[in-house]
Amino acid sequence: MLEQMQCLHKRMIEEEYLVRTTIAYGHFRYENRLEIPRIRKDMIIGGAYLKAYAENDKKLPGSIVIVDAPDNFDVQISCGHLGQLFRHTGDSEAWEFFWWVTTNRSVENAKHKRDEACQSLYKALVKAYRKRSS
Repeated sequence: MLEQMQCLHKRMIEEEYLVRTTIAYGHFRYENRLEIPRIRKDMIIGGAYLKAYAENDKKLPGSIVIVDAPDNFDVQISCGHLGQLFRHTGDSEAWEFFWWVTTNRSVENAKHKRDEACQSLYKALVKAYRKRSS
C-alpha cells in the first residue's frame, strides 16, 4: 500500500498538486446505496475510516501518515527500498512514511527542510495579509 501511495504522491507532484494521506488500521465496511435512479451514493463505515479522516487535516501536505498502527507495526513492515518510516510520539503516536528519502539520516534533514518551508510560507502569508489589510 505504501508503494502505491508513494506512486500517487509522485504523480500528483508532477502535475503540481500536493496531497496528504492518512492510513488507519481497523474495521471498515463499504456499502453501495442507491437513492435516486442514475445517482449513486456510497458509504464507508467503521472506526479506521473515521480515524484516518479525522487525522487527515492535521497532517502536513505531502505527507503519508499511518495512525493507530498495531503495536508490532515496525516489525511487520520493511520499506527501506521505497523510503523511510519515522515514528512520531506525542499526543497521538503515528508513523510517517518519508517517501522521498532513502536513508534514516535523510529523515532528519527532510523534516528540517519541511519545517523551514512551512515557516517561510507562513511568513509570506502574514506579510501578504498585512499588506492587504493596510
